[in-house]
Formats: sequence, C-alpha cells, structure tokens
Amino acid sequence: MRYRVGAEAPFEHSLADGSAALAWIREHAGAVDVDPSKLAVVGFSAGGHLAASLGAVGEHRPDALVLGYPVTLEQFGPLVGKDILDVGSAVTEAMPPTFLFGTSGDSLVPVRNSLDLLAALAAHDVPFESHIYLLGPHGISLAKPLTAGTAAAMVNASVANWLPESVRFLHDVFGDFTVEGEVESYRTLMERRRFGLDASTKRLLADPRAVEVLERHVPQLVGFVGAHPVAEELSIRDVAALRPEEFPESTTEALGEDLERLNHQLEPAVSQLPDTSDGGRPDLRPTR
Repeated sequence: MRYRVGAEAPFEHSLADGSAALAWIREHAGAVDVDPSKLAVVGFSAGGHLAASLGAVGEHRPDALVLGYPVTLEQFGPLVGKDILDVGSAVTEAMPPTFLFGTSGDSLVPVRNSLDLLAALAAHDVPFESHIYLLGPHGISLAKPLTAGTAAAMVNASVANWLPESVRFLHDVFGDFTVEGEVESYRTLMERRRFGLDASTKRLLADPRAVEVLERHVPQLVGFVGAHPVAEELSIRDVAALRPEEFPESTTEALGEDLERLNHQLEPAVSQLPDTSDGGRPDLRPTR
C-alpha cells in the first residue's frame, strides 16, 4: 500500500490515504487473512507522525500503535514544508494503545516530541508503554548491522530490544494467536509411523502391504515421487495439498480408509499407547 508523502503532499492527503488503507484491510480481512479487530500501525519518524495521527484523528483508526522516534509537534512541520497535526493536543480517550521508543540523543527529532505525546496519553488514560534509550541517532531502525548502512552509531544492542518488546506489547494488548488441532505429543509422533495419510510416502512405498493399497487408489504416486524425489519426505496429505488436481479429495479419503485397515498389523499397536498429550510420559516399566 502507498500513501502520498513529501513536501508536495499536504498532511491531510497522507492521513486520508492511511485511513483508506485501514478501511480496505478491514473490508478485505478474510482475503488477506487478518483479524480486522487487531490491526496495528507501525511508523517511524515522519511515518510515526502519520501513524500517531491515524490513532488520534483518523476516520478509520488502528487498534494499536508502534511508534519509533515519531514527530508529534506541529512546529516541526515547516521544516519539511507543510502544516501538520499537533498530535499531543489531538489525543483523546479513543487513542489506541501505544508502544513508543526513541533515544535521548536524537538530534533530528528531539525526544520532547515523544515526551509530549506520552504526557498526552497519560492525561487521557490511554494505555501505553515507552522505552527511551540513552544512545542512538535518529533513524536507528532495528539498531543492527543489517540496517546500519555501515554506520557504527546505528548499531546498539540496547535499542535493538525495541522490536521484541513491541511484539510482546502487541501480544499483551491483542492476546496470542488462536491455534487449533491436537498438541504434539509422543502419541502424535507415533501416529505418523502408522499407515495413513500422515505417513511419509517413503515409509508407505517401503511396505508391500501399503504399496498394494497405493497402487489401487493412486498409481500415479510412484511416478510423482520418481519425478520429485523430495516428495519422499512428504505425507500423502501434503502431496495431495500440493497437487489437488492429481490427488482429488475423494480419492485420498478412500485411500486413508484402506490404509487405516492395515494398522492392526502394526506391532505394538499404536492405538494401545497411552495418551501423553498432557505432557506426561508413558509408563514403560515391565509388568510383573
């Protein structure tokens, strides 16, 4: 996504573009696989001003902010040839939770920009977290060599902590990601050694009993593995997901049912293994 920026683009245009971007994401949340109620906007320097302005006065506002050494004071607008919002004076209780970091040594965007915004957040009971580091010039980014442009001053291990700290902050605000399915355990490990759609093709092709079933349902599998040796490590389910036109769902379901019928021949029977999904270990001591 792009927004109008630069001396020739009035602040109001940038704000409108940012707001329209948020509206588009929420409208197409399903297509882009996001939760429309958990959108964070991240911005640095002048981009931090736009991000903070979206949170303060945007028609469509983010649900959280991550700001790096942001411009917030309107008096800095003329330096870049435009009139800008004084963010601190525009803050209300509707401002989203905010994570802000900067450095006390920033000479381009002095730290009072950050302090003014933080005071406004506190005055309006807006949840926030801030880290003002001692050292580091403006534009320090990730504070690591890969973003330093060979400048040693742009590398600082303390400042580099802002990234994992901001991620933790967003987890605190939004909660963790929703997960589904069964927890990995000793039982699920052993399940993958059974005949079935989750067994590797290599394991199935090594057993004549499984090969007979495969040839009945998916005779093309041998040729597929021959043409793509790396597929030996994949399960039938994985292969079918990669090539649904060659391995339709109805075929793989029937294959899975027939492979399941072979499992009674496995010793020891996996179905008799204890369920250790709660983290416990099976009791393997011999019985007397």
